[in-house]
Amino acid sequence: MTRLFAFACLLIAFEAAHAVPARPLYVPEERPKLPPRFEFGGSYWFGKCYETDFWVVFEKNGVLSYGYSGNTFKNGTWKLEGTNLYFEMNNRYLEFRGTMQGDLIQGESWNVAGGRWDTRFARMEKK
Repeated sequence: MTRLFAFACLLIAFEAAHAVPARPLYVPEERPKLPPRFEFGGSYWFGKCYETDFWVVFEKNGVLSYGYSGNTFKNGTWKLEGTNLYFEMNNRYLEFRGTMQGDLIQGESWNVAGGRWDTRFARMEKK
């Protein structure tokens, strides 16, 4: 009888040790991956600046290349902090301050002659 009682206790203890939880363990869903962020340095943009079709390339080293009316220049600089963008051309003859929002840059430009105007560029694939 003692053996039967010991065997029953052992069997109950074994079953309790291997009990299945009442609910499955929580496994969190995998977070969605963020879209890859494009490299701003080296990007090509096209738009209007002072009523003229304009293209700009924000070179990786902070140099601004730009062109309009068949002319090409590489005498500007740029700085991007978060979404705030500043660039200047031709030793600050023309300056721009605005924001980058996805594939769009918009803000205000001004020049040493006192002109001020809205400026807008869209990101393009370089040809």
